[in-house]
Amino acid sequence: MDPALYKDHKVSRGLSYHYFYQPATEGKPTLLFVHGFPSSSYDWHRQVEHFRPKGYGILVPDLLGAGGTDKPDDPEAFRIARIARDIVDILDAEGLDRVVGIAHDWGSVVLSRLANLFQDRFYAFAWLVVSYTPPNPVAINIDAVIGHLKTMTGNGRYGYWKWYSQDDAYLLCDQNVCAVPVGDPQVADGVPDDDLEQLDSMLQLAYPKDPQMWLEWVTPVGKTKQWVEENRHSDIPDWLTPQEYERFRDTLAKGSFKSYLNYYKVAVRSLNVPDDKGIYTFDRIETCLLLTQPSAEIAEEAYYVQKPALLIAAKRDVVASPEMGRMTCERYIPHAKIVELDTGHWVQLEATEQVNKELEEWIVGLGLQKNTKNNL
Repeated sequence: MDPALYKDHKVSRGLSYHYFYQPATEGKPTLLFVHGFPSSSYDWHRQVEHFRPKGYGILVPDLLGAGGTDKPDDPEAFRIARIARDIVDILDAEGLDRVVGIAHDWGSVVLSRLANLFQDRFYAFAWLVVSYTPPNPVAINIDAVIGHLKTMTGNGRYGYWKWYSQDDAYLLCDQNVCAVPVGDPQVADGVPDDDLEQLDSMLQLAYPKDPQMWLEWVTPVGKTKQWVEENRHSDIPDWLTPQEYERFRDTLAKGSFKSYLNYYKVAVRSLNVPDDKGIYTFDRIETCLLLTQPSAEIAEEAYYVQKPALLIAAKRDVVASPEMGRMTCERYIPHAKIVELDTGHWVQLEATEQVNKELEEWIVGLGLQKNTKNNL
């Protein structure tokens, strides 16, 4: 992704976002890619390389807490409805009336709230692995959620959320992501080449060679913290090049998990509930402050996605299973196209050609090219 095509924009609540933007050629729609955790806009580089030469507009922000975007410490800044508003501010800054939204992981949650609050700004929505997530106006008890899932499916799924949502979790995470390039003994004198990979326990668990590792080390309560505390390591997956892995690690090492883990604090502490209960008005005055005021509850129809939708599910993801995604789509997006690929969580990296093919066929099938001009 060409660094010269990155821009910065201060959104209406005063936070600065860093994003990649390539305008569309005439007659092509713009594609908005929204990444997840612990990622950055670079996670989409293989999709950018595929769609950009074809004339599609490409907009790929670093989400709040990631990459070159601001990294506030306050969890309140990470309320998903507010981040959704930030994305719309970027669309406004670039003069984009409507786009096709494509998202993965936590980006899928952001895209879901965009679908609830700003559906008219989108031609269509594509969710990768993590499906559409409807508003939840009721506070959650994470222990009860984990216990229920374990009883029903044998897999608590969200055990790692318990640790990630703790105030001091970032200290251990930061300690176990190292900016030393794999295979470069010149960078760290006295560190054997074979030992360099052992420094990245946090990153190697997030991007596992074997997706089944998560059943032992991610879904059970306490196991993710144990993995990082013991500085355990795994081989780099075959679907990542050493250069890509170094880029992921370098991006994380330049920041801190203190801000980035706020997505989990917001979820576990139910900080999204006030937004999920009601529609908010966003003041657009020049003070660049975001003023929110609750009004009526979200209408029932706002929970449903009326626009064309695609879910690309990952058969070997043990957290966001295809079954969960299919159930959600059947209830809220019955017209959604659902594709299941034989990958783990990082479907856009593990099965790049298949994902690009599915996305392109779906986008072409929307029939937008004859209806779009000047990115609108």
